[in-house]
Amino acid sequence: MVVDLLEQCAESGDLHHALAAGAATRAAVHAELGAVIAGAKPGRTSSDEITLFDSTGTGLQDVAAAALAYERALAAGIGVQVAFGD
Repeated sequence: MVVDLLEQCAESGDLHHALAAGAATRAAVHAELGAVIAGAKPGRTSSDEITLFDSTGTGLQDVAAAALAYERALAAGIGVQVAFGD
């Protein structure tokens, strides 16, 4: 599990609900997104790993994550293009 900001997610994000239900602990959080981006913590190390990302409203990180996912999908030739509007 990766979160944008641990304290914020523990108080108001999906992580908050998992903590309250006893389904997760703070120790289950691998890293904050900034630590992964900075290289202080590794991201996925194999294609078998699944990353859960909890974002609680830091818009700049949301845009950066979406842009990276989009660029990687384009480079890999995967995904579906959807036209919005009329």
